Amino acid sequence: MADFVGKVNRLDAVAEGGHWFRCGDKRLQCVPGAGTEFRPGSAVSLYLRPEDRVVGAAVQDDPLQCAGTVRHIEFLGGNCLAEIDVDGLGGQPLQLQYSLNQMDEFGVREGTRVRFALRADRLRVFAAGAAA
Repeated sequence: MADFVGKVNRLDAVAEGGHWFRCGDKRLQCVPGAGTEFRPGSAVSLYLRPEDRVVGAAVQDDPLQCAGTVRHIEFLGGNCLAEIDVDGLGGQPLQLQYSLNQMDEFGVREGTRVRFALRADRLRVFAAGAAA
């Protein structure tokens, strides 16, 4: 989690061409046109804010759906940041924001499994090591 532009997750990834990237065992997609300047095999960093995810029924059909185990929860008033060990991301955890109502609705507790989808329109791509 980087703090220099507010809360943001940084994932190490490799460009696969077009707007596709591999992060661990998972293929992630940005919106068409984003990240096309990176040659296949290039090391990149993907940035995503904790609130830039989808939860609920829409996740089932989303190509960027993910699942993971909640490792830790930081309460921030009416919201929380849940640190999640995401399946297939090569050991790179994500922090995701949930409202207190969403925590109850989706059973977000330490040690539980959660499902969510990343928002392709919110993923930002930079060369590995470059400041965002």
